[in-house]
Amino acid sequence: MVNIKVAQKAPPAPRSRRNISTTPAAAPTRGPAAPLSGVNPGAGNSAVKQMQSAILGFAKTLASTPVGSMQPGGAQTHQRGEDQEYLGGTDPFGEFLTNHYVNKKPSGGQQYVNVDLKSPTRTETATPNKSFKGVISTIARIGTPGAEHKVDGIWMERTNNALHEIYDVGKAILSFANDLGIPIKGYSQKQLDDFGTSIPKSYADIKGREGEFAQSFTPHINALTQVAQQFKKYVLENKQYSDYITQEKSVGKYDSNKTGLTADEQKLLQSNMKTSIPGVSIDVPGTDGQKGYTVPVALQNISNVENFKDFLKSLKINADDPKVLNSYITSVKGKLTQSTEEGPGY
Repeated sequence: MVNIKVAQKAPPAPRSRRNISTTPAAAPTRGPAAPLSGVNPGAGNSAVKQMQSAILGFAKTLASTPVGSMQPGGAQTHQRGEDQEYLGGTDPFGEFLTNHYVNKKPSGGQQYVNVDLKSPTRTETATPNKSFKGVISTIARIGTPGAEHKVDGIWMERTNNALHEIYDVGKAILSFANDLGIPIKGYSQKQLDDFGTSIPKSYADIKGREGEFAQSFTPHINALTQVAQQFKKYVLENKQYSDYITQEKSVGKYDSNKTGLTADEQKLLQSNMKTSIPGVSIDVPGTDGQKGYTVPVALQNISNVENFKDFLKSLKINADDPKVLNSYITSVKGKLTQSTEEGPGY
């Protein structure tokens, strides 16, 4: 595992952004503010260029896998026109990752039509995130129309949107890896939260101060690239999960075509999804002086992690706490093993 130390210095707060947990920059005592170092109106801001290079590095890391790319093995199915890509990627795993993790409390980023279009036309094509490939492709398009994959040192709509998308993807990676019980090291949830709350809602909020923010954000993006590399190695390329990544097995929904069951067996299974599993229950602790109680567990409650979390939350259990979630998972697994070893009757 790569241990990454990210500078803890917070960026200065944008003038027109509310609820930013950063330290405001000191106001000048006299005269106009000095020009930012590295600013060249003709060539763009050098600090922004470094940040944009980091953005492209993050996208490149995830785009090197079928799940995050437009390449064979993860081919798109929608076409906008001849030889034009449109919101690439409809693979079930990518959609599952996007719908259940990337889009969970999104920070405001959007997915664009992945073709070279001039603004404002391109901005008008923005949609809520639909696929992991499309999100990664959107992140990688931060340059001038006609040269979208090249840094230009200009922080406007595309660059600002990419930052929001990187935050949401980083959040998804950490959360999904945690649900699988795979530790991602070198970057904490707190660091990610600090990064996310510092991203301006609009590029116009930090006009004239782009260099300061870029210098602060670049270490975060580089750290998240290291996180993405770990995610790629330990999840996306892990043989333990390869059947799910390649869709040999279904993720996030029950796929009858992959079970090997007959039609009658499949019908019987589906009709019993709400049936409680004999000998398997969870103990719900009491609150406010109330006694605790026991709740039976049904097949549908443990069909996937999200269903189990929703089941726990319906019982007022904090399933977003990894320790709490893992303790209940361990308990249910133990009871399932015990039940199956008891022989006939299960």
